[in-house]
Amino acid sequence: RVVRACGPMHGEDLSVPGDAFVVLGLAHCFEQEGGKLNDCWVLEPVSASTVEVVDNGAATSYEAFVGLTVKDVLAQDLSALPQDLLCGHEAKWGDNLEFRTGCATRTWMRDHAREVVRKLVPPGEVKTGFNTSTEHKRILNFVHEVKDSDNIKQDMSIDVYGREEDAEGESSEDAIAELYNV
Repeated sequence: RVVRACGPMHGEDLSVPGDAFVVLGLAHCFEQEGGKLNDCWVLEPVSASTVEVVDNGAATSYEAFVGLTVKDVLAQDLSALPQDLLCGHEAKWGDNLEFRTGCATRTWMRDHAREVVRKLVPPGEVKTGFNTSTEHKRILNFVHEVKDSDNIKQDMSIDVYGREEDAEGESSEDAIAELYNV
């Protein structure tokens, strides 16, 4: 009898070379504390498509980009990063950094990213001056709690369940009892 250990799910093994190129971005985010939003800045890897879209003028939460190696990002050493990248803010590292760095790095290995997009963020050079906006806030610790009051009562004019007929004639208890007597 052969026993095998379960391997990682397809696509989860994102091992990339330490010298591979990846872009690190500084994102302006928010954290909710006691019903109030507080500013925070997060360092996170950025995909090639995101850099291209931001370069084309799309609104973004990113304030700065810098081209680095995977090894530099995973070291998580703020003192080794260009100080211009932090834009005068105190920043923290993003969640799931190793996994997200692997994902972003793979996008930089594609032909278009290597030949075209990589020129937008040369290694070691900090890029700023984006169309930064906080109109659509990135809230890091947001928890959506669903309540009964969130349900929308359906207008009777488009009622496909026949509730209007039930409301006129018999009570809901009578309708349920009738279902048991079928």
